[in-house]
Amino acid sequence: MFSALELRTFAAIREPATVSELATVLNRSQAYVSATVERLESEGLLRTTREDDSTNVARADLEALEGFVELVERTPHVPFARLLAGNTLLVLSFLDTPTPTSQLVEKTGLDKVRVHAVLRPLLVRGIVYQDGGTYALDEGFEAVSTVADELLALRDEPPNESLFRKPSEH
Repeated sequence: MFSALELRTFAAIREPATVSELATVLNRSQAYVSATVERLESEGLLRTTREDDSTNVARADLEALEGFVELVERTPHVPFARLLAGNTLLVLSFLDTPTPTSQLVEKTGLDKVRVHAVLRPLLVRGIVYQDGGTYALDEGFEAVSTVADELLALRDEPPNESLFRKPSEH
């Protein structure tokens, strides 16, 4: 799953920015943002270039990241970086059609209390609605399920797989 800081980092990079600029926008220390950028770059989700004494950071050209950023830009009043962190992406990925709580529990592997805890802020924001024991994405937020699927796929199969292969023994 992505952390809120990782998602905020993706959303903050509209054009290449320095680590220092990102730290200011994200309100985090430069060292903390630098470590986050290094981790995301190792997974193939960000690209960095060195220029003089600074590191420029850009998002990798990936459909999932573009979809997330478009969602954030289209609905700036919704704090998607915070809302989609952790298990929320997993739950949302199963809301492409109205889904009963029992199926969300079964499909996600989360317990019922955790599923409800994930859905509560989405209900309050009007992203998800409840009809009896069934949950669905509200009108205008249908793309959230697709973005969730794509972001989860990035975590399951990072684009830069070669970095995760162990060298063969000679």
